[in-house]
Amino acid sequence: MQALQAPPPQLESAGNTARLRLNRLLNSSGKNGRLYGNTLGVVGLYFAASESTLFNYAEPYHLPDALSTLTAGFLTGALYRLPRGPRPAAVAGAVGMSAAG
Repeated sequence: MQALQAPPPQLESAGNTARLRLNRLLNSSGKNGRLYGNTLGVVGLYFAASESTLFNYAEPYHLPDALSTLTAGFLTGALYRLPRGPRPAAVAGAVGMSAAG
């Protein structure tokens, strides 16, 4: 959101027009959009893969579908935050499970 902040006074007098501010806003929006899009794509792939796998393993035992969905939410959050350590992974797993439920 740096593009929306007012520029320093020395830049304002150097021809910082509305067109340049709009260009800065569009550039930062594209950069942030790619970051959030890639993050959501990875989380979606984690969830879809884990839910499908858990559903296939739970089906012969006639377990409810909600169980595999909640477990997939937990695994998604935990796998996504696992590089930061076990405690953030557990917290993210709980958040993922509550989001899936």
